[in-house]
Order: sequence, then structure tokens, then C-alpha cells
Amino acid sequence: MIDYIVKLITLRSVQQGIVEEKNAPVIRYGLQAMIEVTIIAMSMIAISVWLREIPEALAWLGAIIGCRSFGGGYHAKSFKTCYFISVTIFILTLVFVDMLPPMSVNSFVVLLFGGSVVLFVCLNRMSRQGRQADTTGRSTLQKISVTVHISFYAFILSMILLQLAGTAILASLCGCLISQLSVLIQLKGENQ
Repeated sequence: MIDYIVKLITLRSVQQGIVEEKNAPVIRYGLQAMIEVTIIAMSMIAISVWLREIPEALAWLGAIIGCRSFGGGYHAKSFKTCYFISVTIFILTLVFVDMLPPMSVNSFVVLLFGGSVVLFVCLNRMSRQGRQADTTGRSTLQKISVTVHISFYAFILSMILLQLAGTAILASLCGCLISQLSVLIQLKGENQ
């Protein structure tokens, strides 16, 4: 269904002169990606409304989008697989954050913060080693990714120090860690 809609929009865009024929594959790819991401995001927002976890969901989505946009990561082979993995991990995160006793939230925030920083340093080293032979724009994306992560960590650290780290902060850390694990899976796949 998504494929049909994308082809129809692209065809009409070419017929009306909005898009040149040579650019049709790029437009098709972009439209497909936008539609798929929108379906996943809307499903997640609907689930968060149903679970009454909207701030946590938005924090998780913000961390995922911020980290994945510049850091890359594993991509499933099909939209169905991507949808299932993404929504399942999202639900598990919200259930984990919701079931955690309030007295444990701060401890888990500190624990996940430390784990994320360690993983960030390790992934950065792995990326630098792989980048030595890479002359594409990856190094620019890497610099942006480092900036995004450092800004994120500064924000989280300030929340910890101000004792304002609640379930939304915990959900955002889960999102960041999931993004980092996705990058680790991708790097492991490239090295095999």
C-alpha cells in the first residue's frame, strides 16, 4: 500500500513537471521514508496516549530522533520488521519506566547515564578507526553526532545535579542507549 501511494505521488509529480524524471527515484525514496517514519511515530504517540505516558514517549522519541539522525544505526530489511522492532522496543521502554518504583528512578538514571557515556566513548573510538579509510561526509556527521550527544549529556547531568531527573529523563536515556546499541549492531555487521 505504501509503495503504491509513493509511486502514484511520484508519477503525478513527474507528470505535472514538479519533479524531473531523473530525480524520481530520490523522491520515491524520500517519500517512502517519510511515510514509514510517520506511521511509526503516530503509532507510538497513540500508544503513549493510551498508556498515559506522553512526556516519557516524547522524551524517548526526541532522544531516538536526535541520536539516530546523525549517528546512524541498524536498519531493518523491511518496513514490517522495522515497525515491529521499533514499536516493541518503545512499548518495553514505557512499561519499564512505568513499572519502576519511584525511589529507583534516580538510581537508574545515573546507571543508564554512566552506561551511555561509556558506550558513547567506545562507539566513538570504533567509528574513528573505521573512518581512517573513509573520505565521505561521515566525518561531518560524526562531529554533529558528538555535539548532539555532548549536549544531551550536559542536559541530563544538569537534571541529575538539580535532582529533577524523573521518568521522562529515564525514558530519554533509554532512547539514547537504544540508538547507541543500534549503531553497535550496525558496526558489528559491517565488520563481518
